[in-house]
Amino acid sequence: LILTVIVRSLHEQRTLETNFTLVASYLSFYLAQGVLNASGPVAVTTCGLFMASSGLAAVSPNARNHLLAFWDCVCFISNTVIFFYSGALAMAMLTSEGLVASDTVLAQQGRQDLEGQGESDANVTQF
Repeated sequence: LILTVIVRSLHEQRTLETNFTLVASYLSFYLAQGVLNASGPVAVTTCGLFMASSGLAAVSPNARNHLLAFWDCVCFISNTVIFFYSGALAMAMLTSEGLVASDTVLAQQGRQDLEGQGESDANVTQF
C-alpha cells in the first residue's frame, strides 16, 4: 500500500519511478533478511508480485514502458550470470571428481593415441 502511494506521488518521473522499484526490492530483501529473520528471496518475490498486480497501475503510462524495459534487461542479465555461473560450477565439480577429463589430459591422451597409431601402422604387412 505504501509502495503504491509513493509511486503515485512520483507522477511522470520515469527515472525516479524505476529507481524506486529497484530500491523497494532491495529494501524488502534487507528488511526480511536482516530485521525480521525471514526469507529475503521470498520477500523480493512478494514485492515483485505486488508491483506486477497492483503497483503497475500506479506507474504513469510514460514510465511504464521504461520500467518494463528496465526489468526485462535486469532479468536477462541475471539469467545470463546465473546460467554461466552454474555451468562453470558444474564443470568445476565434475573435473574435481574426475568425471570429466581436463583439456591437458585429453591432449596427452590424443598424443599417446597418435604415437600408438604410428607404431601399429608400421606393424601392418604390405601385400
